[in-house]
Amino acid sequence: FVVYLVMTITALLGESSFPRLTDVLIIGGVVALHEWASRADRPGGSISQIHRVTGSAIGLVALAVGAGILLYSLFDALYDSFTASAGDAELALGVGLTVVGGAVWYWRWLRPWSAKPDGTRITYLVLLSYFAFTTLVATGTVLAITVLTFFFDRPESPGLHFEGVPAMLSVIAVSAAIWYHHRPMLGEGRTDSIRSYEYLLMATGLGSAVGFGTALVAVIFDSDLIVDDLGTAAVSLVLAFTAAGLLWWLLWSRAQEAPRAEEAPTLPRRFYLLGMAILLGLTAVGAVVGILFFVFQLLFDLGPDPSTLIIEIALAGLAGGATYHLFSEYRRDAALREEAKGTPYLLTVICSHPGPLASLLPNEATLRVLHRGDGVGAVDDLIGAEIVEATRGRDSIVWVGAEGFEVAPAMKT
Repeated sequence: FVVYLVMTITALLGESSFPRLTDVLIIGGVVALHEWASRADRPGGSISQIHRVTGSAIGLVALAVGAGILLYSLFDALYDSFTASAGDAELALGVGLTVVGGAVWYWRWLRPWSAKPDGTRITYLVLLSYFAFTTLVATGTVLAITVLTFFFDRPESPGLHFEGVPAMLSVIAVSAAIWYHHRPMLGEGRTDSIRSYEYLLMATGLGSAVGFGTALVAVIFDSDLIVDDLGTAAVSLVLAFTAAGLLWWLLWSRAQEAPRAEEAPTLPRRFYLLGMAILLGLTAVGAVVGILFFVFQLLFDLGPDPSTLIIEIALAGLAGGATYHLFSEYRRDAALREEAKGTPYLLTVICSHPGPLASLLPNEATLRVLHRGDGVGAVDDLIGAEIVEATRGRDSIVWVGAEGFEVAPAMKT
């Protein structure tokens, strides 16, 4: 339906033909029917807001692409005033996507929500904030590389060298706006949603740093590159390695500032440490196997290719060092979790959905959930953390309602 509306607007602007009226009416009728059905009988539990989240994603993608096209047209026109440009933006398409996408996004996202964020909306916010920020950092790094390599390449046509800048600026502007709007909705405390967002960025930064560092070593020791190309490639990889490493270091330092006793048991941290340790560990093992294979070929005079040896050594060193760091931190967290174990206790929660509560509870707690049938009383990150603190170490019954929760001591039987 969004596609047909965009086609209609571009046709009104004289850039395309109108879609068939019967197609528009059929698709529009299907959308209207499902809109009415979702209002009349919404699903309960952690996916009660999935229809609005899905519509928000569709509208935001259309709005982002349309706004990007319009911004590219603006930046390209400014760039064209200084030098010749090959840019040719589809203005009618940009207007159609912006208008339709903005309307859908407003209807699905900006209108007031009748309930607190459920699992679907929190997951959407985490992933959207993550992708927006990584796009912002990656495009900003490419822009910095483009500017700095200009002084190494000394191209005959600066206009051709910088012709990608208008597109980069439009991507930066759109991704920054998306991140600026959605990231604050995750909150500021050390909730599991914040941890998931930050540990995703940490994993991306650490993995990218290992990859760019390996590529940098390979470029430096590549004898086939001429001096000018070596300088350009080295500067590009140094900037990329620095951006990835800085992203990882800043977020890791922030996570380390939190009390370790609270941070160590959380599921996002454990997934990050163990998952990345396994992934990078397997990468390091593969590199070591490559080194041993080279030595085997050398011993038996099989004429090994020395050009790949430095890459395997660098990859084994970087991935192996990162794996050692991750496993060391995981062992320290595991030891702390073992020390923190207390007397076992039972927590009975009456709610429509427990949300992240199970991951927030200490190891000695046993969770039993009685599901409400009216869809009221879902547990989010904040309520879950409050429940954990209010019931720690004692058998309890918790009633979660629309306005919060109540705790009562449970009688042992």
